[in-house]
Amino acid sequence: MFGLKRKKLNLMRSRALPLEQHGWFGGSAGTVPGWGRSPKRRRGWRRVVWLIGVSLAGVAVAAALFALPFALAAADGYRHALAGRSAILAVEEAMGNLDLVTAAREADVAADHFLAAQVDLKRLEPLAWLPGVGEKLRAATLAADSGVEASTAARDVLAVGRDMTEIISQSAGVPFNSGAIAGQPGLVEDLGPEARRKLLGTMADNAVKLREAADRVDKALRLFDRLTGEPAAASFLTQLTTIRGQLETMQSALRSVTPLAEIIPSALGYPAERHYLVIFQNNTELRPTGGFLSMVGIVSVKDGSLTAPLDMEDVYAFDGPAERTERPAPPEPIRRYLGVKELYLRDANWEPDFPTSAKDIIRIFGEEYAARYGRSAPRLDGVIAVTPRPAQDILRLLGPVTVGGRRFDADNLVDELEFQVEVGFVKQGIAQEDRKDVVGELSREIEKRMRNLKMPQALALAGIIQQNLATGDIQFYATDSALQDIFIDKNWAGRFQNVDGDYLAVVDANLASLKTDAVVKRSVAYSIAPDASGNFVGQVAVTYKNEGTFSWKQTRYRTYSRIYVPSGSELIGVDGALADDKLKNPSGKPGTPDVGDAFGRRWFGAFTSIEPGQSRTLVFRFRLAPSVANLVKQGQYRLFVEKQPGVPNAGLTLDLDFGKKLTGAEPPEPGLEWGDTHYRIGTDLTVDRQFKVNL
Repeated sequence: MFGLKRKKLNLMRSRALPLEQHGWFGGSAGTVPGWGRSPKRRRGWRRVVWLIGVSLAGVAVAAALFALPFALAAADGYRHALAGRSAILAVEEAMGNLDLVTAAREADVAADHFLAAQVDLKRLEPLAWLPGVGEKLRAATLAADSGVEASTAARDVLAVGRDMTEIISQSAGVPFNSGAIAGQPGLVEDLGPEARRKLLGTMADNAVKLREAADRVDKALRLFDRLTGEPAAASFLTQLTTIRGQLETMQSALRSVTPLAEIIPSALGYPAERHYLVIFQNNTELRPTGGFLSMVGIVSVKDGSLTAPLDMEDVYAFDGPAERTERPAPPEPIRRYLGVKELYLRDANWEPDFPTSAKDIIRIFGEEYAARYGRSAPRLDGVIAVTPRPAQDILRLLGPVTVGGRRFDADNLVDELEFQVEVGFVKQGIAQEDRKDVVGELSREIEKRMRNLKMPQALALAGIIQQNLATGDIQFYATDSALQDIFIDKNWAGRFQNVDGDYLAVVDANLASLKTDAVVKRSVAYSIAPDASGNFVGQVAVTYKNEGTFSWKQTRYRTYSRIYVPSGSELIGVDGALADDKLKNPSGKPGTPDVGDAFGRRWFGAFTSIEPGQSRTLVFRFRLAPSVANLVKQGQYRLFVEKQPGVPNAGLTLDLDFGKKLTGAEPPEPGLEWGDTHYRIGTDLTVDRQFKVNL
């Protein structure tokens, strides 16, 4: 029996030898731990292997447990981002249907999801060091941050809109659904006094919230722009472009709505009634602030409603009685070229800075009102100046209006009114003092039609007002300094801009040219160049082309032109100035230019006259102010060109020679102009223009 056991043991050893001899464990025969001839050693080696296996399994489990939260966070973040994006799209769809209730609810959902995505992405930050993970995490974080800002802004704005819609719906007795409200004409006009007051109060209370929402959208766009520069965002760039377009739409809407929310309640008589002097400036007879001051009227508003009908009257109805009183002297050019020795309301808008002229208008109106009625004028809270353009734009929205058997539309408005007040009233047997009554009748009919606008048309009307504010065809002045500061901040006050750098404004005053501005084409060319002494000379050339003929409303164009440039500029000379027009100055004797200082600027003025069918250029040459020359020397030139209100479209060309090469410009020159010392560009003056040149 013992022999049998010995044989079995030898057999086992003989089978083990080849394994040892092959050195599978890195050792030689008879030397591998746990595989020698001792059973005790074999048991020890097995224990080591078992321990290693258990350890590896533990590490694997630990790694899985460590990675699981990150995997779950990534999955949650992705899910929240998708849900947030879907909610944003739902907001857009609801807004397209004018359903503020659904839009506000979806904006809440979007904000919650993007906030949750932010939290999930924070949990992934410990992995940012891994190759490829950091870039994706940075892109995802920017997307989530942008989504939070945009959706929070949308939520706040829509909450305000929802509150206002609820006030309207409750007062009007229609379902609380903005789509239904949008289809009802005249709902706001039909609101009761208490509802209107509550509506304006809600707007005033939420103006700060709307401003904060606008700031959030601006921040969202900045984050978004950073996101598009991330390499990890390239794979979904198409989707990003779509979202950016939505953000830009929201930004544009808030830029329109926010200023109105800040201004409208106070301006419309909440919480106290307001009284404004409305002046109609006829820009076919141009004056410094936009046109000849032809009609005036007082409008009173309380909680968004007129407390009395707007009654526009001919300015001569006030100027006539004032002739019996002592009047101040007019500006010198009016005395010199019109032969008028006293200042009346019709000439009160002489200063191109509208707040300055508005104060003069209020003062002179008060004097003439007292001369006409024998009592003090009502307290005025401000002045509203309009040219014909807003009425033309509104008629494009409303359609034609018929008054007194005459049809007025956007295209014939100015011509029809001018014919009626200059010629037609005689044939109709209307008294001289009543010839402009048609303007008041037309204004009241337009006002009546505007009361019944549906919401889409009301939004279009807001856009019309915004555009005309930008071009200076509507200007506001308020005696309330807080309200006036808002008008100035929005550039709605017609005030000369406070700017650093170079500056130019060309201001024309039609002096006895009838309505010839309607057929005068003007262009402005500004050039600068270094002189032999290293200083810089500027030249402003204003070209007038009179495309009219001699008629009851057109004649030779007589204009007193002023250019405003930075303080410290020195006049060298003027070409094209005349002492008077062809009738009073047949020899064409040159005129003497005027020089003055106003509004922190230097101005040069001159008179010229252009016959029908002819052109003439008025040229001002001057040394640039030291402050501007220093900007050129420092290589950081800036120019602001301010548009004159009432001028629909003047051409503008620049040829600025700095004596050294340009390194960049905004707006850029055409490509063919690059590579020299000149900045050459052509544009127009439909709005104010800004230029920056690096040297």
